[in-house]
Amino acid sequence: MGTPLTRTIARTQTLPPNIPFTSEPVNQRQGFDPDAIAPGIDPSVRLNRRVQRKHRSPLKPMLIVLSVSVLVVFYIMNKIRVQSLTAEVADLRNQYQKAVNVNEILKAEITQKSRLDRIERLAVDQLKMTYPKDQPIWFTLESDKLKATPR
Repeated sequence: MGTPLTRTIARTQTLPPNIPFTSEPVNQRQGFDPDAIAPGIDPSVRLNRRVQRKHRSPLKPMLIVLSVSVLVVFYIMNKIRVQSLTAEVADLRNQYQKAVNVNEILKAEITQKSRLDRIERLAVDQLKMTYPKDQPIWFTLESDKLKATPR
C-alpha cells in the first residue's frame, strides 16, 4: 500500500503529519461540526470571532409599503378621473347632438317660412297689400339741384 513515512491511504490521499494514522477508513463526507475540537488547540481560546448580525432598519420596508400605497392611490385617482371625464364627454356629445337637431329644425322652419307664396298670402290677408295696377314711374334726380336744396 504505502510506506509509513508518507502515510498514504488507498494511494490517493495523504494524511497531514499531525493526525495519527489509523487503519479505519476515513469518512470523506464529513460536514462542519462547530462543537468538534481540533487536536492540539486549546478549546478555551476562541479563534473566530462571533458573527454579528447587522441590525436591519425598518425604514426600507416602510418606505416600500408607503411608495406602493401612494402609487395605488394615484392609480385609483386616475381611474376615477378618467371615468368622470368619460361621463362628461358623453354628456357633452348628447348636448351637441341636441343642439344640431335644434339647428336642423330651425333651418327647416326658416325654409318653410321664407317661401314666396306664404309671404304673398300673409301680405294680402294680414297687411291688405295688393299688386300695383299702374306701371311705376321712373325719375332721376339731378345732383346739383339736390345739393342746392336746404335740409
